[in-house]
Amino acid sequence: MFLMVPYVLSAAVAKDVRWVGHSKGGLVAYAHLARQPDAPIRAIATLGTPIHFEHQRGVKQFLRAVAPAFGLKVIPLRLATRLVAPVGLPPWPIGPYLANAQNMEPQVIRQAISNVTADVLGGVGRQFLRWVATGRLDGEDGFDYRAALKQVRVPVLLLAGVKDLLAPPQTVAPTQALLGGPVEYVQLGRAHGFEADYGHGDLTLGRRAPDEVFPVVA
Repeated sequence: MFLMVPYVLSAAVAKDVRWVGHSKGGLVAYAHLARQPDAPIRAIATLGTPIHFEHQRGVKQFLRAVAPAFGLKVIPLRLATRLVAPVGLPPWPIGPYLANAQNMEPQVIRQAISNVTADVLGGVGRQFLRWVATGRLDGEDGFDYRAALKQVRVPVLLLAGVKDLLAPPQTVAPTQALLGGPVEYVQLGRAHGFEADYGHGDLTLGRRAPDEVFPVVA
């Protein structure tokens, strides 16, 4: 996953990148700029990207249950999700964390589960497991990504779905105080002028996302 950043930067025209990252895609940009604050990323928009894991009890329970799989060199997530794709979102507790199903077409849910997942390297999985268990956001070398975000001075847009269980607003909003540059924070829900209360995956694949979410990012 982290190889994605140098690939994008090497392919970018004039080394001028506007980074839009959903979930871990936002963490990738944070991590890269925390270590390399002079990288040519000029602005960031993150959708459902948590900065800590203190309010996702179901995720912690799920990770403890599947912890043995993190000992593998490669976690076969793609195969696992393809097995459940025909029935839609996985059952409780993890399914509701992936999306607010009320905001998505059933066919889109099945297609997404089947096609957008990828296998995860065991080392990446173990790093996330450590983050969730310890509350830290660090590298194997002890580098503190959260503390280093003060070096990130590019404009950042933070989008949080009010019904997002994987990255609830209280895990997204604190990023404002950690970043060193201008930050805009937007909650996506009916109480904030939107037509739907957004969850996680529906921030990008929801029925109304092209009309409501994408213009905010743009």
